[in-house]
Amino acid sequence: MAGITHKVTGIIILLVGIISAFIIIFLARMRLESKIDQFPCFHISQSSQLFFLGALILAANVIGCVLFCCYKKGMIKWLLLAYWVSMILLIVWVAYLVYFMYKLSAIQDSGAVATSRTYSEYHLNVDGGGIPGWLRRRVTDGWDSLAGCLGSSDKCAVLSQKYPMAQDFFNATLTPFQSGCCKPPTPCEFQFVNATNWIAEINPRVDADCTKWSNAQAQLCYTCDSCKAGLVATVRSAANDPFHLLLLALVLLIGVIVFGVVSAYVKPKKPKAENDPGKQSKDNAT
Repeated sequence: MAGITHKVTGIIILLVGIISAFIIIFLARMRLESKIDQFPCFHISQSSQLFFLGALILAANVIGCVLFCCYKKGMIKWLLLAYWVSMILLIVWVAYLVYFMYKLSAIQDSGAVATSRTYSEYHLNVDGGGIPGWLRRRVTDGWDSLAGCLGSSDKCAVLSQKYPMAQDFFNATLTPFQSGCCKPPTPCEFQFVNATNWIAEINPRVDADCTKWSNAQAQLCYTCDSCKAGLVATVRSAANDPFHLLLLALVLLIGVIVFGVVSAYVKPKKPKAENDPGKQSKDNAT
């Protein structure tokens, strides 16, 4: 009976491993990459971590399933202990990524719908808004290299083809990158020619981004604070779904570890005999 219990536990461990790996690799990672890819030239290393983490969890749980199915053979119990240690380390890794994604998703939303527009404008608040230190450094000290890379991309050029008329553009739903980097800020009140070509006012409003705008396709608003804010908003949006998905995977993994430990080391109590044989023999003698 105990052997059957261990085999069932092994199958459950395998199923949870498959589900967790699927959540991490195909849901969390793909959701993260699909949003991050909306901002050219920017990548996040945690995306690669999710792939390797999911693969390791799947491999570890396959091994755990085999160990449980062969639970009573030789050194299997010691190997099972090594499996628990490896799973605890993987769970710590998942917990770190949950915290990392939470910190990103908790960044203050800097977007606000522009006047007479459908899209939002984004404003940079480097000293506040809960921006993590590494991302703050990326939009300050490390921005020049990113702006140079943006200048060689064609992500903004497609807007001119997609929205040739002013009203079509004003009614468009733009990504944070498109809103912050491909056009001048709405308060500048520049005159629309096409999505990436605007006529500046003789005396534009006092806004640093208004003077940073250029119709040169390699420059546009890539050095604007609104473009930097667009990156922050992109990262914030990209982390939201992975945070919840990784939290689900974390709960599943902790649950299956607790279940496996109980199954392996906690022996079920034997039911007490209803009748004491010694007492029965005495009763029969009388």
